[in-house]
Amino acid sequence: MQIVSMRGGPTTIFRATPRLPVRLAQPMFLPNAPSFAGRAPGLIGQPAAMARPLAGDSPVTWLGEFRGTNDTIDLMLEYARGNEGERNVKVRQYAEAIVRQLRPKDYLGEILAIRHWCTSPRLRYANDARHVEQVKSPFRVLTEIEQYGVSNLDCDDYATLIAALGMSLGRNARFTMVGFGMPGDYTHVFAGLQEPRSSQWIITDPVAGTREAQMARTAKTYKHISVDE
Repeated sequence: MQIVSMRGGPTTIFRATPRLPVRLAQPMFLPNAPSFAGRAPGLIGQPAAMARPLAGDSPVTWLGEFRGTNDTIDLMLEYARGNEGERNVKVRQYAEAIVRQLRPKDYLGEILAIRHWCTSPRLRYANDARHVEQVKSPFRVLTEIEQYGVSNLDCDDYATLIAALGMSLGRNARFTMVGFGMPGDYTHVFAGLQEPRSSQWIITDPVAGTREAQMARTAKTYKHISVDE
């Protein structure tokens, strides 16, 4: 099985054992970008070295060895915290647009607004390929929305996007892996955002939709991973 990394700009995921880390160059602004309604300014990273790209993909997508769920979580953490997540100007602009009509310091409202936005038709749930674990950066997701009107995501993509949007507004974020069968067999992941006044963690899982509470009750095993550490 292989893992696919999908960023907004040139991407490097290596065919190697073990998978080599991605090193990003200093962020830079996209010059002369139009307003938020079009292509908003963003941050991009340049690859440190090049591996073999997938043909016909723009921006470039790279394959690497997949060794288990820890690889997925590591990539989600990198994307949520990095230059195509919390640090990205486009991500911040989308977050501001999502909460613009709310009262100041309505932190719970901000979290719920992010969750509601992520259930809109512009984001569509789609499974990964049978033998490929695919992870998209938040910047890539937002770029696909602007290019095609819709982006296809699975649970790890949703969780990464929500964590990046929440952190860009100052919220603590975490990923929760859950399983519904044997202990330690994780089959789903979602993001949680912390409401600062109550310190309560709010489940934000567009994949579960209105069945979030039922999903949480039926989980047999779970593990929290802080995105902030």
